[in-house]
Amino acid sequence: MNPARENILARVRAALRVAAPKPTGPTASLPFAPVTDPAERFRAEFLAQRGEIITDLPAFLKQFPRVVAEPALCGSALAGATPLELSRPQGQSHNQIASADLGVTGCECLIAQTGTIVARARALSVLPPVHLVIAGLDQLVPDLAAAFTWLRQRHNGRWPDSLSFITGPSRTADIEKVLVMGAHGPKRLALHLV
Repeated sequence: MNPARENILARVRAALRVAAPKPTGPTASLPFAPVTDPAERFRAEFLAQRGEIITDLPAFLKQFPRVVAEPALCGSALAGATPLELSRPQGQSHNQIASADLGVTGCECLIAQTGTIVARARALSVLPPVHLVIAGLDQLVPDLAAAFTWLRQRHNGRWPDSLSFITGPSRTADIEKVLVMGAHGPKRLALHLV
């Protein structure tokens, strides 16, 4: 008989005899303040999460020699840049996409309450060190519930194979609680509203 093992098991048995406290019920207060001005709320939340709002798109794009963009954005949306057009998402290897300086995607919608971008592109939004999203103000929704309603209607009940909820650039503080940007994705997240 192992005394340390018996000691641990005796403590577990004793703890199981004590009833756990019941969790408190839901409160009437909301975890987030209601959204009264979606455009201003999105802007404030997005900037608070270290996102960048781009107003001069051609000047921004000129900073990056290698741009990889979704095929639908390679026309007028990126006028002034010469992006590497992807004929199909699988047309470029992950190494080729990761070697780009900037990944450009569209998005499904923008959530004002949290400054979150809901996107479908995976490799283009994660592998390059900078991710630029091009979106319209008509894609702005007030909160997460409205985002799911929007997505359900937009896709007629057939969900896309993947959705990413992006709130600011990639970050982690797992190691000694020191914030590191770009640990699991882009170091910079930029948004251009059209």
